[in-house]
Amino acid sequence: MSLDAVLEIRLRGIMQRESRDWHSEKSGATLHKIGPETAARVASLLLAAARQHDVPLAYAMGAVCQESRFDPGAMNPNGFPGVVERTDWGLGQISGRNLVAMGVPPETALSPEWSAPATCARLRDLLNWVKVRFQSSDPFYVAAMAYNRGRTGAEIILTRRPRKGIRGYETLLQVLAQEIKGRLHAGKVMVWTRKFRDELGLASP
Repeated sequence: MSLDAVLEIRLRGIMQRESRDWHSEKSGATLHKIGPETAARVASLLLAAARQHDVPLAYAMGAVCQESRFDPGAMNPNGFPGVVERTDWGLGQISGRNLVAMGVPPETALSPEWSAPATCARLRDLLNWVKVRFQSSDPFYVAAMAYNRGRTGAEIILTRRPRKGIRGYETLLQVLAQEIKGRLHAGKVMVWTRKFRDELGLASP
C-alpha cells in the first residue's frame, strides 16, 4: 500500500473521531458530525490538495481541524445570522467577504471539492508571502496567524509582540495532537506530537 493510501485511511479515521454535532448560541456557529462516506471524500480531497499546493499534510490538517473540525458544511455567522459577508464558510472557514470578492457563492464554499484546494492554496500563498516579507521568521507560525488575522493583523502583532525561537510548525502539531488524541494532560502533549508526526511519516521540523 502506498504512503498516500495509508495517510488517507488514517486521516479518514481521525475525521470521524473528531467530528461531532455542535452549535453555539452566541455566535451561531454550527458543526455537523460527518459519516464515513464524507470522511473518505474529504480525506482524499485534502490529501490531494495538500500535495498539489506543496503544503505539509499535518499543517493543512491542523488548519482544517482547528477551523471546522473537518466538517465541509461548517458555518459561523459570527453573531450575524443570514449575513453572507459576516459568515465563515466550509472546511477552511473562508470569510464571506473573501467569497464575495472572488465571486464564489456560499453553496460552492460548502463543497469540499472547492474548499479543500482553496484552503491549501491560501495556506501556500501565505507561506510564500511570509518567506518574502519575514525572512527571519518561522513561516508556519506567521502564516497560521495571518490565516486568521489577515496579513496586516499578523504584521501588527509581530511588531508589538515579536516571538523569538518559537517553531510554529511544532506549535501547530501540538494543537493538533491535543485535538485529535483527546483531552491530554500537559505532560503528554509532546509525546503524542511525536507519535502523530511519526504516524504521518514527517521529519522533525
